[in-house]
Amino acid sequence: AINRAFDYGVGITGCTVHWVNEEIDGGRIIAQSPVRIMTGDTLEMVEQKVHAVEHMLLPAVIRDLSTGAIPFPES
Repeated sequence: AINRAFDYGVGITGCTVHWVNEEIDGGRIIAQSPVRIMTGDTLEMVEQKVHAVEHMLLPAVIRDLSTGAIPFPES
């Protein structure tokens, strides 16, 4: 996904945490963080920025799920 955003020339990409369902990337979004792609950024630079955001977002979502700050969906 990072390389597609880079190849398309968009100015913003990011990461998304979502619930899993039967559709690829179709679950309800839990959290998102944007990452700006700057002029002159290489693919490797964008990958590093996205991974840095992922490393902050994923633990925060896990923490919030474990404390109940983010509720689990009803079955």
